[in-house]
Amino acid sequence: MLGRDFGRRVEVAARPAYEAFLADGGSGASPDTSVQRLLSPLEALVDQAAKTVDAVLAGRLGLAEAGAEGQGWDATAALRRVLEVVFGPGRCHRHAVR
Repeated sequence: MLGRDFGRRVEVAARPAYEAFLADGGSGASPDTSVQRLLSPLEALVDQAAKTVDAVLAGRLGLAEAGAEGQGWDATAALRRVLEVVFGPGRCHRHAVR
């Protein structure tokens, strides 16, 4: 939903925990703990992105500030993609992300 650039950032965030799990099988941790270790970096990144997108759409954060926060993903592309998903392709130009 947040575009390819965000998808690449998700992959980068997930890779260390995934590779560690493959290498040590969870180090004897319970299945619930292993799942939490795998998902924790993803949940944090998606939570951060959702807060940023919501803040921009609500007018609490400017697009330039969102992009300048150094999050490792293109905020403009993500917002454009959200608007395309919500309003349909070709209609996002009516909704302020340029």
